[in-house]
Amino acid sequence: MSKLEISETLLLRDIFEKGVLLKTASKNLNIGDFIHLIRKKLCLSQDILAQRCGLKQTQISRIEKGLSNPGVETLKKICDALFCDLLIIPIPKQDLDSIKQRVAKKVAKKRIDYIHGTMSLEKQSPDSEMINEMLRQEEQSIINNFESKLWNEIDG
Repeated sequence: MSKLEISETLLLRDIFEKGVLLKTASKNLNIGDFIHLIRKKLCLSQDILAQRCGLKQTQISRIEKGLSNPGVETLKKICDALFCDLLIIPIPKQDLDSIKQRVAKKVAKKRIDYIHGTMSLEKQSPDSEMINEMLRQEEQSIINNFESKLWNEIDG
């Protein structure tokens, strides 16, 4: 996997920041709540909305009440009928760089623990200061050369 260009990194950061603001502003409303609010603001009945998007009124009712979890295509139809665009974006629960940092730390620890174990068997065990330095260097090396196969090392 290639590294992200600076412009891609900035784009992701901008989208994620705005996504967090949107998530906060949405006050935990679900998609059905939004559909209901927009439909009401446009003075559309559930029947008319259903006709406009080719669904049954009962489907609209269930979606608005949160009793049905519609697929993307159904949501697109409803949004089109409401003169809206549908936006679906992932919002990271944590900073992506800190996630990579944690993975690098885990992989480095696993690798150094293995080396330390091997050296102990050969009665060549380094002191804790040397182990900490080895961990720091390995972690930095992993971060500088992060690859998708590293995920297998923490899961495997």
